[in-house]
Amino acid sequence: MRSEKWSELTEHRWPFKNHREVDEACRRTAARMEHEGFEDLVAFFASLVARYAQWTWNLPASERHHHAFPFGLIIHGAETVERAVAVGGGTLRAFAPEWHKATVAFALYHDCGRVFDVEMTDASGRVWDPLQQSLLQFCRSGPTSFRWRPGRGLVGHEYRSQRLFPHLLPDQWVAEVRKPLDDAWYAYFHRSRLPLDFLGVYPYCVAGIVSWADQRSAQADRLRRKMAARAVPEAGADAPVCYYLPKTPTRTPVHRTGPSIGGDR
Repeated sequence: MRSEKWSELTEHRWPFKNHREVDEACRRTAARMEHEGFEDLVAFFASLVARYAQWTWNLPASERHHHAFPFGLIIHGAETVERAVAVGGGTLRAFAPEWHKATVAFALYHDCGRVFDVEMTDASGRVWDPLQQSLLQFCRSGPTSFRWRPGRGLVGHEYRSQRLFPHLLPDQWVAEVRKPLDDAWYAYFHRSRLPLDFLGVYPYCVAGIVSWADQRSAQADRLRRKMAARAVPEAGADAPVCYYLPKTPTRTPVHRTGPSIGGDR
């Protein structure tokens, strides 16, 4: 799918012109919005991505679970938005416009707390604080080093995500989107501990849509990596599909090598 509106919006000032995977993920999301009848959200999405890029830039979404490559965090966010609009479009049409925007913002930002899981250090030993400045501002001071912060845990990034919302929302959208975005985050983070009527039905619907979309984006990336890792057999690329399947006896366990993908690290 292609989006002419996205091309118009990003023709002049778009930081990812030279990063094809990011650009394609965002274009697909914009095209999905148009396809589902949410053309008015494309410009909103573009403004959010441009702002989000200043904090996430080339950071991965996780260490080894999914989207564990440069720019993986922003690609995962864009893919989650696309899937949220695709699966939740029918439900969202009954919502007020601010909840359309809150769904897009939350889907894009749901993993923004990952920036607290990394440690960026410049040549002088100064460590990046995402609450004080963006990653791009920090990197302008010179060369930086990157590492995952030890002992960060599995879900700590979800708890810390809300702290970044005021920094990530463009000024023109704060008044309309901040409250529903906070409520959606609260419903998402406390979804197993709060009664449905605590916040009202809208936040829980958005939380459910984004949770589903997040899982599907992660699963799709793991599948892409699995398929890419398969070597082409000697028979060539035109070999029958059955040629690629491992010939293991029935009920014989298959032992896989490599890092586990069971935890979101």
